[in-house]
Amino acid sequence: MRSDRDAPARTTGGAASLGGVGSPWPWAVLAWAALLVAVVVSFRPTVPVIWGDTPPFVESALLTLETGRPTVAGGRGYPTLLAVTFAFGGDLHTVARLQQAAWAVLILALAATAQTATRNAAGLVPIILVATYPGLLLFRHVLTADLLFAVFLNLAMAGLLVATCVGRTARCCAVAAAVLCAALAACLKSQGMLVPIAAVLVGACVARPDTPARLAVIALSVAAALALLAAGSRFGASDSDQASTVFLPKTLFCNHLNIVLASDAARREIVSAAGDHADATMARLAADFAAEPGRWPVLGFFGDACLFDGPIADGPAWHPAGTS
Repeated sequence: MRSDRDAPARTTGGAASLGGVGSPWPWAVLAWAALLVAVVVSFRPTVPVIWGDTPPFVESALLTLETGRPTVAGGRGYPTLLAVTFAFGGDLHTVARLQQAAWAVLILALAATAQTATRNAAGLVPIILVATYPGLLLFRHVLTADLLFAVFLNLAMAGLLVATCVGRTARCCAVAAAVLCAALAACLKSQGMLVPIAAVLVGACVARPDTPARLAVIALSVAAALALLAAGSRFGASDSDQASTVFLPKTLFCNHLNIVLASDAARREIVSAAGDHADATMARLAADFAAEPGRWPVLGFFGDACLFDGPIADGPAWHPAGTS
């Protein structure tokens, strides 16, 4: 039977593997050096890539600058970033550089989170692989909201993970930061609207604020998140921003066309939105789905011409405001 005196030795020995607590520091230094080299090497000359969503985002940004208020044609959070960049004399290359910088910050934050959670420099190995993966590096140059959405989404999850590894005061601050990052993610893509809700619920369970000061930190973060969502998400669009206000039903229709064609509620929604064009719209949807049924569930909003923005049954283009 081993004595309790052996326990500290066994604990120290187990943690001594590759950068853990009490391990030789060169392992941790080597892992971080490799990560920094991977990040630096990944920086290439910025070449903005125009994607399917880029034109409406740029249009929204230019309209925002022209009118002096958020004016939406293809989003809200990302066009606001574009508008601010243009206002300070930047261009699309500047936006690509900002996305590269955001990616580097995300990689370093994930690496710090991995080492904090695992207490082991080996936790940096998967982060190094992510930092060098070509498919992800390409998106730093694509002018859509996806890269920044991924950055804030992962920062929110990292904040919640860090909150489980630190003291009570720091835990509340980490949860507050995670809630704010989740709200920013939802401002960039409406598909992330449930993320702030999940961050608040999980964060409250993790933080368990037991003093008025800690409770105030969480409450302030929730209030700030609500303000961000009200101002920066598609739900904050005015009635005149029709392209934004119809985005969520449009995404539902186009991503899940097989469900729509079998749903009376969805049919009624189409009739309500399309008005006199309802029959032509349904015929177009049915014909498109019958032609290529396997593609629709994975089209995403690249297929949004199926309802609101494209020509219907060889007739004039129908727009959300009901004008031809």
